[in-house]
Amino acid sequence: MIRNITPSLLSLESFFVFIDREYFTPHFGKLEHLTMFTDSGFKMVVLAFYLAFVLAAFFIFYNRTVLGAFPRAICKNECHSPETARTFSQLGFSKKNIFVKIALRYGNVLRRTVFCVEEEEWAKNSTRVGGKSKFLEFILPEKRYKINFENDRFYIPEDKRHVAQIKFEKKGNGVLPLILTAVVGIVVVLLIFRFVPGFISWLDGQLFAEV
Repeated sequence: MIRNITPSLLSLESFFVFIDREYFTPHFGKLEHLTMFTDSGFKMVVLAFYLAFVLAAFFIFYNRTVLGAFPRAICKNECHSPETARTFSQLGFSKKNIFVKIALRYGNVLRRTVFCVEEEEWAKNSTRVGGKSKFLEFILPEKRYKINFENDRFYIPEDKRHVAQIKFEKKGNGVLPLILTAVVGIVVVLLIFRFVPGFISWLDGQLFAEV
């Protein structure tokens, strides 16, 4: 049975090698002046930019779709002051919302917009050492408040409401736009590999001709 599978595996591997060689590998040929352009080097740079582009799109999707559900719930419930703040469960979230809880405890995406009433009270009542140098603040950071998701209440100040609604708007940031972004990025990469080497070779020839 292994003998029957091996040829198909080899054919599949050969197919991907062919695709990589023909479509995802630039061919500059011999360059006289612009020798900094190499097939492997240019390929790595372009693919690195593509990966960064896709990751950026993913993080936007994650922040707006996954984490953004929490500030949207706050705005929907009109929690824009300590008096109108609500708890995690009152906003429709449970222990299963682990990513939101992690973002509130350790991240900065939500913490710049969402405020915790109990944390503010803790910050006011905490004993602070005055005159601490910036160096000591760096090596001995102050203890961070540990959020209690059973009782702590959250809100978004009125002056940050509009920014939060724009920043965490879900419209246009679903899975389909993310997939389209990745596909469009692949098309752009293919076009770059197809036309840029020829342009660079032509440019190198023009420089050589002028010399």
